[in-house]
Amino acid sequence: MKILRTQRINNLNESGNEGKTGDTFSHDGNEFDLNKVKAAVKNNPVRTLQVADLKWVLEYADVDTERLKTADIDNPVIATYREGEWVVLDGAHRLTVAVKEKVKELPAKVISKADLMDCKIKE
Repeated sequence: MKILRTQRINNLNESGNEGKTGDTFSHDGNEFDLNKVKAAVKNNPVRTLQVADLKWVLEYADVDTERLKTADIDNPVIATYREGEWVVLDGAHRLTVAVKEKVKELPAKVISKADLMDCKIKE
């Protein structure tokens, strides 16, 4: 199972400057435009997800300890549901803080697979 999960790793290819042009992440072997993902979920309702269902993502996340200082766990993470589990696409720092602070639930905006694929960067 862990081999499959490594294919789902959420790598942000940016330098901590959220919202800047060129923010991308990879998921399932595809590259996505983070700004398009954020726009796609902008009007989606905020849901509550269990931290226990999300924290596996941290095994594969590259977390910048400096960004943890400003991570706001009241700001919803962006997640999708894939093959029976939740995958955090944006919010690894918020999730890390939630785990450290033993928070049980996080607010989340969920993006469907179809909407996520519309944010794929064409090659």
